[in-house]
Amino acid sequence: MKKLSLLLLTFILGGLVVVPGLSRPQRVNERQAIEAEMQAYARDLRSGTPAEVAAHFTKDGELLLPGTDTLHGREAIRNFLTPLAGAVEVEAVTITTDLIEASGASATQWGAYKQVAGERGKEKQTYTGRYAALWHQEDGHWRLAKLLMQPK
Repeated sequence: MKKLSLLLLTFILGGLVVVPGLSRPQRVNERQAIEAEMQAYARDLRSGTPAEVAAHFTKDGELLLPGTDTLHGREAIRNFLTPLAGAVEVEAVTITTDLIEASGASATQWGAYKQVAGERGKEKQTYTGRYAALWHQEDGHWRLAKLLMQPK
């Protein structure tokens, strides 16, 4: 009985341990918020405007895509996406997360993506790959500071 009581006490007290500045509930809530933001980004890639997609980035955020120069800032990202929005149709975007690590006002996220897209009026192709994201809190929201997309 003493062993059972000690085990229960250890379990209960162990659940009450809080790391200063970063408790377990905060980390869970941060991860959920970041995941929700990434899913909103995916939704806007599918059906949003270039300005709505660019708004997911910090003011000086960067989008890194293979075969292109790094796009610095919301305006550059929006300007890059604007002509594509008229020519390309995105039928589906799926983003899955393998890892989110949050610490204070920054977080990293790793995962995979699948996108079905192509020229308007033509057969669509499926594109898959991996991504790495660096998130920062800006104006009370999680926004992408850097997003690297790596196709397979």
